[in-house]
Amino acid sequence: MQVVDDDIQAEGMVLPKTYELHGLDEDAVIGYVRGVQENLPRYQIARNNCSHVVAAALMAGAKRKPTFIPHAGSYGRVGRVAGIGIWQPDMVQKFALELGGVLTHDFKGE
Repeated sequence: MQVVDDDIQAEGMVLPKTYELHGLDEDAVIGYVRGVQENLPRYQIARNNCSHVVAAALMAGAKRKPTFIPHAGSYGRVGRVAGIGIWQPDMVQKFALELGGVLTHDFKGE
């Protein structure tokens, strides 16, 4: 699928993974997503990117924040320092694991 291939390329060849999370308030997650759909925010890489939306949905469902401060460390030292507060896919994965997420599908080799 070309769209997925393009996304993988844009994410530095990081392949998608699927995690299953139990114990989230699904109504809170759905309510958050509906709110985003009804009032679509303007994209901003530092404060409102795709990972920010996923992380906020997880926080709504978990009713808590992560125990760490997200950062753009995958972009190197500058990202770790200047990128404080920036959510990226690896930070969302870290939060999902912190919430007890279980890897259910790894797309390696597909």
